[in-house]
Amino acid sequence: MRRARPETHNLALELLAREGGVGGDPEREVAAAERVFRKLGEPLSMLVGRAGFQSLLARAINLSAAESPLLRGIVGETLQEDSLQGLRPALPGADAAEVTEAMVNVVANLLWLLVTFIGRDLSMRLVREAWPGLGTGDSESGASEVDR
Repeated sequence: MRRARPETHNLALELLAREGGVGGDPEREVAAAERVFRKLGEPLSMLVGRAGFQSLLARAINLSAAESPLLRGIVGETLQEDSLQGLRPALPGADAAEVTEAMVNVVANLLWLLVTFIGRDLSMRLVREAWPGLGTGDSESGASEVDR
């Protein structure tokens, strides 16, 4: 199965950084990812329903678990409030870089799934509405190049 491109990973990294994650402690990384999920989940739930969004998020986690073993504990778990509850027990012994990589993979795969199902233009519009000032058209942020 096709995976998110590097540009999508760059955008995921930027979104996580804007939410206070990346390079910090593992708990902060997970909290930043959950904020990304909430910001995307609100408008997306209006388009595909709450269950549809939860399915996309579960699929993104499942895809990411192949590359990030840390995520295997939450695959198949019921996601509530866009939370990664099943990941928290693994955090005390987890390497911060491993958690960052896992969160970037989940967000990138969620973005890729959005582009796949609702199209690039609508996906990027939702992202830009959630994070005003993002994607001013430069390819440096990755926002203009997501999974073309």
